[in-house]
Amino acid sequence: MPDPRIAIVTPVLDDWEAFQRLVAGLGAALTGAGAVFDLVAIDDGSNSSFPLSQLTLPPGGAIRAVTMVRLALNLGHQRAIAVGLTEVGSRDDIDAVVVMDSDGEDRPEDVPALLARHAVEPDSVIFAQRSRRSESRLFKVGLWTYKKLFRVLARQSVDFGNFSLLPIAAVRRLCHMSDLWNNLPATVLRSRLPYRLVPTRRGVRYAGQSKMNFVALVIHG
Repeated sequence: MPDPRIAIVTPVLDDWEAFQRLVAGLGAALTGAGAVFDLVAIDDGSNSSFPLSQLTLPPGGAIRAVTMVRLALNLGHQRAIAVGLTEVGSRDDIDAVVVMDSDGEDRPEDVPALLARHAVEPDSVIFAQRSRRSESRLFKVGLWTYKKLFRVLARQSVDFGNFSLLPIAAVRRLCHMSDLWNNLPATVLRSRLPYRLVPTRRGVRYAGQSKMNFVALVIHG
């Protein structure tokens, strides 16, 4: 039986140094994972282009191919993810999709834990749940407030972000929901797809500064 083929969808906005380090980190973390991986980068309207010829894949590694979808303008993080899922969902050679950020805060070494849970529950969406956080006190207070308001208004709890593994059948279902263009976790909740949580910890940015400030976080919430 051939190894499952997993697509990894990651949005990138000008942060090419971090992207190169992500590729290296995934190559190291996924060797021997029992799957074949395609990395699909979504260039979210970057000002600077990055030729894939500059990437060096680890020899004999699990990553077999790297492709890039270049958007004509900046759509924002969530919509870039939606584009990536729509792109991958149209393929017939993919068994599941991992969604993760390219800046290092979603750690490559946590992907095998998502794969392990997927092997046990192949029909469920597997979310990475941050068990340890390192943000400022102000951010933590804002996050706590957001979760409380979300629970009151939506009558559901959300304690996870975009970092996830989705069976390809779930991807194709979500791609027919307009909510996907606003928020992936909320769309999964609304879809009533089964989901499970795997504890992880927040990684450290590979390079540069986050483009998300407090005001942007409030608007996003």
